[in-house]
Amino acid sequence: MSNRVRDGLLAVVVTLALAGCGHQEPPLSRMSELQMPPDDFAGVTHVEVYGNSDDLAGETGSEAVGAALQRLKIAGAAQYRYLSIEPAGTTFRVKVDLFTSEADAKEAFRGRHLPEALAMTESLPLGDDGFIVESIYAGVRSGRVTIEVRAVPPDARLRPFVTAYAAFLADIRAGKR
Repeated sequence: MSNRVRDGLLAVVVTLALAGCGHQEPPLSRMSELQMPPDDFAGVTHVEVYGNSDDLAGETGSEAVGAALQRLKIAGAAQYRYLSIEPAGTTFRVKVDLFTSEADAKEAFRGRHLPEALAMTESLPLGDDGFIVESIYAGVRSGRVTIEVRAVPPDARLRPFVTAYAAFLADIRAGKR
């Protein structure tokens, strides 16, 4: 076998091996990239932003908050309120945390939601891990991102809203957004 053929085969093998090592998530530069646009869910009129530490470089406006986020292994955190069209007055309150690693997100998500509490929920086949409590509360983990959504007042559209948000996060992970 000539050196050029051998080198070509080696390049193909290395390329295939690297491709099989796992998909790298695209890097995020701001927490606002994890804010689902209101038009992704037909029932939402607009989004209000609360408590957003948008700069993932660590600028939180407070040294104490920055230190707390580092202890929790959180790279960024945000809270959004999605106001619905009908019935008037329903708000989907979304808490988004971006962890420093997928392992940290998994540990924190399962640590925050104990097995005893999760036993009283319905499993949601969304993202890497998910659950829902009737039309009141839901949580989803997708890679390094966790979301918790509360419908105020309780709303039967919580499940489709969380499904839309999980699809939005899946598109980000796949590099489609």
